[in-house]
Amino acid sequence: MDEFHLRIQFTADATGCEMIAGSVEATAIGNILLQAISLCHLSSLVEGRRLVWHSFDVVSYEPRKPLAVIWNDYRKIIRQHEAAFTEFDYVERFAFYERAKKAYAILATSEMALYANLILKKGIIKS
Repeated sequence: MDEFHLRIQFTADATGCEMIAGSVEATAIGNILLQAISLCHLSSLVEGRRLVWHSFDVVSYEPRKPLAVIWNDYRKIIRQHEAAFTEFDYVERFAFYERAKKAYAILATSEMALYANLILKKGIIKS
């Protein structure tokens, strides 16, 4: 899946809504459509939209597994090794990026689940 389609799939996953996408060249198609209308090659915007709708493939993206599923998987793994674990601390997206800039190391995995990023702290745990 290329970046264009991946972004649309992530949007469907994040919103839980079906996303319908047309051509990656939508801006150019819209410009051509308006030029055709202004030159009287098409009678109206409605006619132009109908033409575009029938001329290009439209792809539907259904949301994949809910976002919370990956966090349930993480909880299960951590609780297997640390019975005292209670819950994750959630960090706003841009705050996460700022904290990640200060990280000692970053480990990239092939995990494709949306919002599957973790910041792990090292150090001594006081009982």
